[in-house]
Amino acid sequence: MSFVYVDEFLMAAVDKWPNALVQFEDFTNDHAFPLLEKYRHRILCFNDDIQGTGATISAAFLNAIRLATKVKPKHHRILFFGAGAAGCGVAMSICQLLQLRHKLTFDDARK
Repeated sequence: MSFVYVDEFLMAAVDKWPNALVQFEDFTNDHAFPLLEKYRHRILCFNDDIQGTGATISAAFLNAIRLATKVKPKHHRILFFGAGAAGCGVAMSICQLLQLRHKLTFDDARK
């Protein structure tokens, strides 16, 4: 996938402000994930829909379960409505959280 204008802008911005944080916002799924993957190890950046929403909802998920039930997070079933960048980011974030906190594989966390 080619991102000629994004590439040009980012290289100019990083050249001018090498320590700037770039926030990707409101890209469609077919662009959001490839853009983040392309740049995440090259420049200081994040995708608010994928990572910001994912982190926020994951924290809310953990706190809601801690306050409302004694059932461990890994035993809950979660339904996602919509498959946009934010929904996919939330799903990935919760799976990664379950991997870290409960020593699950990514596939087991997805079940």
